[in-house]
Amino acid sequence: MQIKDRIPPLDGLRGMAILMVMLHHFTFLAPGTLWENWFVKIFHKGGHGVDLFFVLSGFLITGILMDTKDRPHYFRNFYMRRFLRIFPLYYVFILTFLFIVPPILSHIPAARAQWEDLITARNHWPWYVGYASNFWIAIKGYYSRGAVDITWSLAIEEHFYLIWPLIIASLKRQRVASFCLSVAILAFLCRSILWAGGFSPTQIYVLTFTRMDAIAFGGWIAALARLEDNPLKKMAWFTKFHIWTLGLALLVFLGAAGHLAENSAFFNTAGYSLIAIFFAQLLAILILSKPGEISYQFFTHPVLVFLGKYSYAMYLFHLPVGALLRDILHIPAELQKLGGPLMVWQMVYYVIAVAAVTPFVLLSWNVLEKPMISLKKYF
Repeated sequence: MQIKDRIPPLDGLRGMAILMVMLHHFTFLAPGTLWENWFVKIFHKGGHGVDLFFVLSGFLITGILMDTKDRPHYFRNFYMRRFLRIFPLYYVFILTFLFIVPPILSHIPAARAQWEDLITARNHWPWYVGYASNFWIAIKGYYSRGAVDITWSLAIEEHFYLIWPLIIASLKRQRVASFCLSVAILAFLCRSILWAGGFSPTQIYVLTFTRMDAIAFGGWIAALARLEDNPLKKMAWFTKFHIWTLGLALLVFLGAAGHLAENSAFFNTAGYSLIAIFFAQLLAILILSKPGEISYQFFTHPVLVFLGKYSYAMYLFHLPVGALLRDILHIPAELQKLGGPLMVWQMVYYVIAVAAVTPFVLLSWNVLEKPMISLKKYF
């Protein structure tokens, strides 16, 4: 199968991932009715947008590495291109929220909790600077409200970027798909062992070796797409049928039965695998989709494409912006005082919060990210 340089629906898929994450973190509604309870449950599942990010990264990075492994300067080019895309904004973010923002927050009584969390994080700055914040969260066993805890998933991605080029370089093209499946199985086994050993859901959620199956399933799709016998096209009819019927029905059933609750044994073992497979199937549908098809049109919608383009900065900045709106400006509380259906005000707040993040990400893109990305042409 010929993989194009750019697959337009994947921009929208990335946009959907960041939108899911933001809606999850921007949900303030305390459910009081059955409908509100379902509303909150559904939007809190938006946190699985991170799983979708992992699947996408696995697909894109594995594909890049397989396509370039025989070219000169394979390692140099890959690592430098990742450095230019990831490091500048990441370290500006860490510097800002560990050393610049805390002195400002110390003068704002309403931000006392955020100030304390950032001071605690600053005292353990090597974990954040060294892309090991996920291990620090696992050691603590809990998240703080500090904005820098959002870097846990970026730490996992960076571990993947560090190791994966070495693995792909050492494997024959025909072996990559089977290796990815082996990694996915290993992640499931790691989760099962840790859950049986008494590890908490938070610890299982943030550790690299317990979350690598989502990345591996993305890599599996990339490897299949590059095999000569084109197995993805042969599986296309089944994938489309399964994801929209059996896949969705299974997710709804398991969610209603409580098996996808974050503290259940099923969720902390096989649940992550189920979610990763679901997103991998969606990815397979989109890379086979053509203009005019519903899936292609939906995931090339300008709103999703816009969110996808700026998803990296949105991921980093949406938590501090949310804290500003919630704890300092008290926007959710003020909306609820207006009376009426709380779900309506929750939806209004989603729009306000996403709009509030947008100026920060546009500034980040034009001042920092875009100039850094322009340097990738040298590698």
